[in-house]
Amino acid sequence: MNIPIDVVVTDLELATMDAIELIKIVSTVSPETRVLILTSVMDSRVVPLIASGAAGYLLKNAKPEAISSAVVSVHLGEQVLCREAAQWFVRRAPSPSAPLTKRELAVLRMVATGSRNKDIAENLRISEKTVRNYVSRLYGKLALNNRVQMAMYAMHTRIASHVDSISIDNRSILEEDAI
Repeated sequence: MNIPIDVVVTDLELATMDAIELIKIVSTVSPETRVLILTSVMDSRVVPLIASGAAGYLLKNAKPEAISSAVVSVHLGEQVLCREAAQWFVRRAPSPSAPLTKRELAVLRMVATGSRNKDIAENLRISEKTVRNYVSRLYGKLALNNRVQMAMYAMHTRIASHVDSISIDNRSILEEDAI
């Protein structure tokens, strides 16, 4: 009997492998399973962990309610970062290698608010393939690896009016903001 696993909660420090290797194994064996890192230290490994597919990063000193809420949020498809990890991303937000076009800014805003490629395509009246091309171009121009980093960049630069799909200790990263 195979019981699907929705969320794996693991420490950053493992006895037999590192957390990035575990994330790769989990994503290969069970692509729908999400991984939440729960660790005692905040360090630079948060970037490669999120880039490798971790759905969240929390410190062990978080309140039990915040941890259980993070597990639920991750299960629902959200990214969860502790305040320290979010601040770490914000302090290191890159500058674009080239100016962003109006269309790239529109795609970035929608990605940052949690829109799926299909929704972006419908809203902007372009194909999903074109949206994927814009997202790839944004990754390159902004030197980012994933949508979480895009949302953090949009928050740091105040490009997006709000971000709903990323939580910090079960709170929205951004309040409603005017651009």
